[in-house]
Amino acid sequence: MKQLFALLTIFVFGYVNAQSTEFETSISPLQNIQYQGLSFVQKPYQRLNCEFANLRKKNANIDYWGDTVCSSVSFIDLEILGEDKPVITRICDQIKELSFTYGESKFSHPQEYCNSIADTAAANGMIELSTEISVLDTFDKFIGINIGTSEFSGGAHPNYYSVVKVFDVFSGEVLELGRIIDKKFEKSFRKLLYVHFKKTYGLDALFNSDVKPDEFPIPENFHLGNNGMFLYYNPYEITPYAVGAPEITLTFSEISPYLTPYFKSAISRVKKGSKSPIRY
Repeated sequence: MKQLFALLTIFVFGYVNAQSTEFETSISPLQNIQYQGLSFVQKPYQRLNCEFANLRKKNANIDYWGDTVCSSVSFIDLEILGEDKPVITRICDQIKELSFTYGESKFSHPQEYCNSIADTAAANGMIELSTEISVLDTFDKFIGINIGTSEFSGGAHPNYYSVVKVFDVFSGEVLELGRIIDKKFEKSFRKLLYVHFKKTYGLDALFNSDVKPDEFPIPENFHLGNNGMFLYYNPYEITPYAVGAPEITLTFSEISPYLTPYFKSAISRVKKGSKSPIRY
């Protein structure tokens, strides 16, 4: 799904320098999703620091520097609201551990994240850093959440990557692939990924084009929807940057022979009941 790496852009109108400390901007549309008694609401934050950039530009008298050397950090958080506080806490703590960290620094709030990184980078150079936490899809009692990041601090191109986790909205636990694909069928599952990748991208796109079908890499990122299972490889994970972020979609009928009894029961529940709606 293309929205995995489609990060929202925050547009700031007018000049903002480092004296304009923290602020929130309005972005539309932001997600506001109700699912299984919980609300998932996006909230944006940003820090734009041009103070050092303008000083360097003035001292160097280099016109082409322009505003491109300003440091901009944006963070679209995903707030989870509802009555089941223990579940919300478990989900939020895991998301926070994955998203509120930059390098060796950990932050307690999105605005602190934006301010600290932007101001530190501005004093030494520049950075354009954008992070968005968003809901990808739902299935049965599971919800897929993506933490997508794009970063540019000089060089040939920006780098982007995602971390996707599927959460059980009743327990707050992360659904691991081992609870979906039976371990004894793992090699067959790898062969299926191999066939799909070969058909879509060709084996020459791989770093290791000689990989055996039953040893084909399984990505860490996946989520579930009513149309099946969606798997994602980050840039450089198995292919060069130019290939992008390879995606493989598998229908439930394709993976049916490899499923665990645990996940077969989830499919049965969905078949018997209504589909998993995302309500915006």
